[in-house]
Amino acid sequence: MLTGEALSGENEALRKRASQFFERLETQARQILKEGEIRQGLRPYPSAPRAADWLMTFLEGRIQRFVRSGFSRAPSAEFEEQWPMLAKNLWPGD
Repeated sequence: MLTGEALSGENEALRKRASQFFERLETQARQILKEGEIRQGLRPYPSAPRAADWLMTFLEGRIQRFVRSGFSRAPSAEFEEQWPMLAKNLWPGD
């Protein structure tokens, strides 16, 4: 449902709710990144809003890959190995 695959021909209100989920998730990510700046001195590159956007792009891509694989390749697959690469790009100076 989150990818819109199951929503083809469905009620527009349902589509909006799925979209709102991702918007709220991005807002939460932005807030967490901003708090990291304030509390821990972490400086996301280039900014908290851009880093949140980049993180959401990654997450949505992982979810899409899961759907494309017929739900056989988990979105969390290889995440432990990929997180250091993500973190390096979000906080290049740390």
